[in-house]
Amino acid sequence: MILNWFTKKSFLITSFVLILVFSITYLFNYYSVSCYRQMTCSFLVDMLIFYTFIFIPVFVFALITFFMKQGVFNAWRNFSIFAVVISLVAISFLPSHSYGLDILPLTKGTGVFLLSIAYSVISLFIIIFKAIQLRGQGR
Repeated sequence: MILNWFTKKSFLITSFVLILVFSITYLFNYYSVSCYRQMTCSFLVDMLIFYTFIFIPVFVFALITFFMKQGVFNAWRNFSIFAVVISLVAISFLPSHSYGLDILPLTKGTGVFLLSIAYSVISLFIIIFKAIQLRGQGR
């Protein structure tokens, strides 16, 4: 089963590598003036930033659960795989730019930010709930 491939170590390494991709892409976008002159370069860099931003909280929670019981990690991992896939699909359907007619524009940037916050809150709840549940069973 594919869930067995995602061990604590592989989850941590994969999310760390994607954080590096995000950081390098963000720095390239910030310091590269020539990229804004080419529409294709700017579009690709923006897409890489949008699609890798969600892995910042994934890495943080992978680091937290790395030192916890396997049951806590398994519960969080099962949610994370589902949530990250759904988030990436949702980001794909959001518009890249707002056209100024929206009261609350929901673009890829705000969508990624809101999905990351929602992911973080739910992950924190799952980790705390499962840790308390497993501690109660250990007595």
